[in-house]
Amino acid sequence: MTTQTVLNIEIDLAKIRGERHFFDCLSQEFRLPDYFQDNLQDNQQHNSQYSFDGLNDCMRDLSWFTEKYIIVSFIHFDTIKIKN
Repeated sequence: MTTQTVLNIEIDLAKIRGERHFFDCLSQEFRLPDYFQDNLQDNQQHNSQYSFDGLNDCMRDLSWFTEKYIIVSFIHFDTIKIKN
């Protein structure tokens, strides 16, 4: 794999401060479409859960990426176990 066809995404779980922050990180790192961010804002205003269905829809599409491969690394996974 050449570097032009690979996107490396690294999510540092030690820096995640909650569910909303996790969604924000995913939105930024995966360059999720505006409708995902709008969905998050709508849910926050109505005090409901964020849409995992919306995240699922976005992650199944990913048509906005020009890279052929995406490598996702979650680092400091052990901090999630400690927090829970």
